[in-house]
Amino acid sequence: MQKFLAYQETAFEKSSRLVSLFLLAPILLALALPVAVSIYQKPDFGFRAHRLVVVSLSSAGPAAQAGLKVDDRIVAVNGVPTTRMSEYYAAKTGHAVDVPVTIRVLGTDNTIRQLEIHPVAASQSDMIRGYSTGVA
Repeated sequence: MQKFLAYQETAFEKSSRLVSLFLLAPILLALALPVAVSIYQKPDFGFRAHRLVVVSLSSAGPAAQAGLKVDDRIVAVNGVPTTRMSEYYAAKTGHAVDVPVTIRVLGTDNTIRQLEIHPVAASQSDMIRGYSTGVA
């Protein structure tokens, strides 16, 4: 019969475990909390754009209800012309959930349409996706 000896934890190992538990864990939580709150406060427009072109659309989302379509090109947000994604993000930054946003798009048929999108609060899955990908 084989006997196993109990592992004796050194004083350094015990102290480093306690430091990480009582000091580092709260610091990490304090750093992560603003990101989670920021994601929670972001409105959901119901679409994703890449290079100002709508690449995906939530079928029941606010953008679809307003008439936005996949492959529409965003040309202005709230009356501000957008020629780059940075301008698009800047126009959406700080936008409240209960305030509609006006988006002017160029359709695939070369017609310009102006849409009013009424954003909703981000869903739990969007918050988790945003947090896990670092989009804050």
